[in-house]
Amino acid sequence: MSVYKNQRKAEAVRADDPYKKLSSVIRQARQNISQKVMPGALCLRLINGDGPTQLQRLINGLAPEDRDHAIANIYTLLLDQRRRRELGAYFTPPHLVNHLLSRLQQFGLDIRKHRIHDPAAGGAAFIVPIARRLVIHLKAEGFSDENILSDLRGRLSGMEIDRGLAVVANALVRRMLRGEFGLKLEREFSLISQGNSLKSEDDEKVDAIIGNPPYGKVGAEGNKQWREKFSDIAGGQLNLYSMFVRQGLDRLKPGGLLGFIVPMSFIGGPEFSLFRKRITEMADVLAIDLIEKRVDVFLDVVQDATIVVLQRKFDAPKSIVPTCAMVQADASIKNLGVPIVTNDGKPWRLPSTGLLEGGFRLSDYGYTATVGHLVANRQSDRLRKKKNKGDWPLIWAKAITSNGKFDHKRGLEHTDKIWVTAPENAPYIIRKACVVLQRTSNRKQKRRLNAAAIPKSFIKRHGGVVGENHVIFLIAGEKPRITPQRLAILMNSDSVNRRFESMSGTVSVSAKLLGEIDLPDPALLGNMNRSNAEYVIATAYAKSFFGQQVKQSSSPNDITEPTMQNRGAKGEESLGSVKRLYKAGRETGGAGYMQSSKLYALCGTFNQIR
Repeated sequence: MSVYKNQRKAEAVRADDPYKKLSSVIRQARQNISQKVMPGALCLRLINGDGPTQLQRLINGLAPEDRDHAIANIYTLLLDQRRRRELGAYFTPPHLVNHLLSRLQQFGLDIRKHRIHDPAAGGAAFIVPIARRLVIHLKAEGFSDENILSDLRGRLSGMEIDRGLAVVANALVRRMLRGEFGLKLEREFSLISQGNSLKSEDDEKVDAIIGNPPYGKVGAEGNKQWREKFSDIAGGQLNLYSMFVRQGLDRLKPGGLLGFIVPMSFIGGPEFSLFRKRITEMADVLAIDLIEKRVDVFLDVVQDATIVVLQRKFDAPKSIVPTCAMVQADASIKNLGVPIVTNDGKPWRLPSTGLLEGGFRLSDYGYTATVGHLVANRQSDRLRKKKNKGDWPLIWAKAITSNGKFDHKRGLEHTDKIWVTAPENAPYIIRKACVVLQRTSNRKQKRRLNAAAIPKSFIKRHGGVVGENHVIFLIAGEKPRITPQRLAILMNSDSVNRRFESMSGTVSVSAKLLGEIDLPDPALLGNMNRSNAEYVIATAYAKSFFGQQVKQSSSPNDITEPTMQNRGAKGEESLGSVKRLYKAGRETGGAGYMQSSKLYALCGTFNQIR
């Protein structure tokens, strides 16, 4: 019986677009392959060239590295979802593999001399291209087949937890060596062993660790199993990728390199504080590269990922300045600057070209952040469809509209229960003026922070509100510096969102991290409203940073000439950002901003700062 559910003709693919060709192969496989097919058996047939006709034709039309990537993804498509999540089986596309290899070579990796290990080898995404490059070198130097294979075994190794995937990965290695170079191999030649790297007792030191380790929290059982071994990085729940990084550093020689593709959550997440501290004790951070796209990078997953390169410290301390680049959707590279990496466990900050330092925090504004109390699925008996005596408005994330307004009844789009019973004296009832934010963002939203002010009249009418666990409240103290309405506008602004993104790479919003966002002087936001927000906020950051005598107004026509303080390269870099933010203001409704000749003069004056 055919493994295809039907025999419809494969869709045509543009021959000059490898990315469309690759995605088309995977899409065709998803639509047509029966889930009853054994993953390993089908992939081995595709590797050997005798797979189902239509699919084999598509596979054969790909470049070798794309072919391997497609076959590895087809393997995962045939796994049940639970097993796939357990494995964290989301494989690295070729352009990211090539970028990470180039980065490692930039920092001293020599594939002809160094021993390299991939502890989560998956579909041999890294082992195959490294082996390919090494064979090219060895062939050019006149090595015999026997010596080439011996050299490969001595320099390259990998481990994969899934037995079937390890078989497929080694088959991909053999296909490359035989098909591309005509090497004579024994049938069972392999570079990748089957096993759990986290349990491996192999302590032989290597020169480089490379890979894309699995992501995901280990859960309650995993924490019991691993917490003692990884106690020096276990600030919150352990995550698989942080464990792989920590163990990888243990296996490196002094000066050895680790290059991983991992989620961005470690950069600013409070639960990664011990991880950041321990990593900087053991290694120097050489590079943190961002990946432009959140979607369609790893099959079936929305993930903010980053490429991190670490170097195990020598006995003698070295002065290292880390770098940061953006791997763009077309595989081109854009240099971003220097990230701020501290050794005290505090959030690291990614460069965001030209962001000005305001110098204020949420506490300076007179606000504190707290997470909504109610976990709805655990306390469903307290939820109500209609308000009765003793009930309070339950604030769901849906109550925050996309344009930054509060609508309690909008929660009905998520559930029919927007009231909750609670004791009159419950400490988690919010009774003051406040701002409410969504704790998570999704691919459809334009920004990470989505906030709305809860009107004072609403609080007064109901006596207070209770938050569901997917919202965060910013609660005003005795003397707030700005109103909740203006604070919500500020949090929704492009300026603040860009700063938050430089601190946090996860879709989750942390109350603790909100308290660390750099904000402008609140005294400069007194005339801010929705229509002029981007302009006013950008100007406030400029004045806060430079200490310039720029008159605060709602129109650039009233701007006075800035003083020439704080001279330096940072000033020039920062004004490009100000100009972009003014343009953003135009795009969001301030059509008159960019028409002012004085605005251009202001930017020109800033650009003269040396």
